[in-house]
Amino acid sequence: MSSSSLRHPRLQVLANSVVLGGVLEANVSSNSHYAADRFRLRAALSSVGPEVLSASDLRIEICIGVDTGFRSLIVGLADHVDIDAVRGTVEIEGRDFSAGLIETRIQQTFSNQTASEIASGLAQGQGLAAQVAQTTTPVGRYYQSEHDQVALDQFCRATTQWDLLVFLAQHEGFDVWVSGSTLFFQPATAPVRGCVETTFCGR
Repeated sequence: MSSSSLRHPRLQVLANSVVLGGVLEANVSSNSHYAADRFRLRAALSSVGPEVLSASDLRIEICIGVDTGFRSLIVGLADHVDIDAVRGTVEIEGRDFSAGLIETRIQQTFSNQTASEIASGLAQGQGLAAQVAQTTTPVGRYYQSEHDQVALDQFCRATTQWDLLVFLAQHEGFDVWVSGSTLFFQPATAPVRGCVETTFCGR
């Protein structure tokens, strides 16, 4: 491996599993385990086909390579596709697959299930694989009084799936995050990290 290849890692972006040409820049923001990671990329409009610009579900994967292969940094769905016809560029922004959990509201309660059962069920409902450490306490036991049990039921009806997972993780001393297409619900092993933002330029 040459020193120049280490200093200048290669950038590759896949749009719906097809290599996207003309990428000028990509930015990945890695947030805490309790929040979605985000991405933003800018590409030459002339290199982006209509199948990308018109896709209703645009799956983006940003990869970096320093040798003969590429390593995935983030994969998720685009939230916004903005065209700048004057500059001849297109900007795509999105989040990792925790976005589906963040945007889905909960209508049912789970007081007779454990946190791990809830996490596994929510992952399955979003089409995600799950790496979930088993827990044993029914979530209804988080609260002892009748008043607090009613509060838990109201909370579950009013929140999103992601809010519920974060709530459960905090009560169990767990971390919850999505990497690739897998939901992780695991005992916390290190302090929750802050935001790390990295920008790569195309060549």
